[in-house]
Amino acid sequence: MSSDIQDRHLSYQLQLRDPQRYRSCELYLSIKGIKSINHTIRDRLQSLTNYSIISGKPVSKLQKINRLRTAIKYPDLGGFSIVAKTNNYRTYSHQLPMNNLSDYQKQHQMLLNLGYSSKLRRAIILNFSGVKQLKFNQVKVLAVPFNNRYTKKMQTLKKNGLKKLQVTNNKITGITRTTNRTRILTTSIPYSNGWQIQVDGHLVKRLRINVGFIGARIPAGRHIIQLTYKTPGLKLGQLLSQLGFWIMFLSSLVTIFTWWRFKWKIVS
Repeated sequence: MSSDIQDRHLSYQLQLRDPQRYRSCELYLSIKGIKSINHTIRDRLQSLTNYSIISGKPVSKLQKINRLRTAIKYPDLGGFSIVAKTNNYRTYSHQLPMNNLSDYQKQHQMLLNLGYSSKLRRAIILNFSGVKQLKFNQVKVLAVPFNNRYTKKMQTLKKNGLKKLQVTNNKITGITRTTNRTRILTTSIPYSNGWQIQVDGHLVKRLRINVGFIGARIPAGRHIIQLTYKTPGLKLGQLLSQLGFWIMFLSSLVTIFTWWRFKWKIVS
């Protein structure tokens, strides 16, 4: 995606093959391998010159100086927006510029939700703003059908949830249904090294599920699942706190003993 010679961002249209397949579906636009090309000061000045040539209006020295001042004062720091539209939905995603400090995080991929529709959608319109150019390694359309088949799958997943679920401050326990194949336990608990997962009392390897949530591989059969959370570094912190207390206590004893000995010498 690029800009024209006057630095106006161009619009792009993605045609959907066999649009009938996307009826009664929730569409997602997956963009991977995002690479941005920022404007330089020279680009800013060149766009003014190009505008002058196309419009036939001469550019004064003052206009050039003002454009140069603006380009120096407000450099292109890599912030941009991508807007995706269909005939009934509009969504967008932002990349913050580098001057956002702790909030800045370089995005190499985006997933845009284009919503659900029972109507025919033939194309997706893409627009962008901010940087000079955007390049992608892959652009893919994902469709999630909301039909009877989807409803049956959701009902099956609900039935496969943990039974006799018990939740406390730092522990979750439950029982799985009996099955004849290995399954993946998925949760909505953010992934953290503090979680431990036990199957029938035996520790199992925790997995990172759906990008940032905790899960585990559960073997076939019926099992008791237990998730326990222990704050990472808690024991070390307690040990260091106790060590610091004893150091302070002994230091106080030494100070008191030294003061008492000094006072006794003076009295003597």
